[in-house]
Amino acid sequence: MRSSPAEVRVNHDGHAGRLDDLIARVTPCFARRETRLTCHRMVNGLLSEQARRTRALHRARVSGRHAAVGAGTARADFHQLPLRDRACDLAVAAFCRYHSRSPDRAIAEITRCLAPGATATIAVKSDDSYRELDLLMADSGLDPDGADRPSLYATAHSGNIEHLTAANLDIREVIHDTHAFTFPAFADLAEYLATSPKYGLPASLTGDAARLAAKLARRLPDEPFTMTSVVTYVVAQRTTATG
Repeated sequence: MRSSPAEVRVNHDGHAGRLDDLIARVTPCFARRETRLTCHRMVNGLLSEQARRTRALHRARVSGRHAAVGAGTARADFHQLPLRDRACDLAVAAFCRYHSRSPDRAIAEITRCLAPGATATIAVKSDDSYRELDLLMADSGLDPDGADRPSLYATAHSGNIEHLTAANLDIREVIHDTHAFTFPAFADLAEYLATSPKYGLPASLTGDAARLAAKLARRLPDEPFTMTSVVTYVVAQRTTATG
């Protein structure tokens, strides 16, 4: 499993961008409007007074009294973020921890970048996410071993993320939210399947959504298909005790 590069917004001095900008960039990552609003409220409610002061100081810095600091994005290994120690008052890691072979090390790196009192929100999926799709692939015969293949979310998932996070940060809240995704027809489902690295598809079907949909339709009834996942959101805080 290869670590995916993370994209973070940083100022040229190695500090994180404005809190309001970070929240605005992060919340669209959450699929459901209700969940976005919940996470937005949690983040705002859990910010420490120190983090609030950090934001106020930054606003003063970019007012008429101080020159604005430039900002951009950086593409980097999330085990080695291009941020100074204690540079952030908010971090959000949405659906990426399970791409690491060592998610505990990735969370420790987030902790390093957080200021004391700052907040981190981490989102993962359950390790049995989209089990319905595993069974469909096995039933269709396109991947007879589909139901037995290891989870894509094995390293960091709903069942262990609280433990992984608590090794570095103080847990403030954990939310488990069941998501259901319905594809109207195989043509829609195949668009998703064509991007999945999980299944042992024949080479002739790999990356070809149209051919994959046609093959499925010849083997199974082409009807709406629903798959489910539990999405877990952990809100945690760096305190003096956690570093």
